Amino acid sequence: MQNASPKKSVFPLYPSMAQAFGRPGENPTGHETTRLGLVENSMGKQTKGLKLPEVQLITKLSRSTIYSKMCPTSKQFDAFFPPPIRTSSRSIIWLNWEIERWLQHRIDLSRKGGTT
Repeated sequence: MQNASPKKSVFPLYPSMAQAFGRPGENPTGHETTRLGLVENSMGKQTKGLKLPEVQLITKLSRSTIYSKMCPTSKQFDAFFPPPIRTSSRSIIWLNWEIERWLQHRIDLSRKGGTT
């Protein structure tokens, strides 16, 4: 039996999140993953699915604000906030690149003096 090399965390910026979401494992494509998973898109780039606690850490928004941004009847509704992806009847994820794109949109608006 060969010695297994230690696996790198898929949470380089948030090491405590790796503990919160379980131990890393290997998926059939050989990419390191956790219960959040890695998805390979059509361009061959890895896209990570983010659960709500990680979206909260990245955006610095509360749970209720995130859900308000997705609700069209809310005063805080943001049409540019990415919708979640339902992975099961009780589980949703957001794609990391969509959250990053939304954050960049917010940065661009703030630099131009916009509010929406």
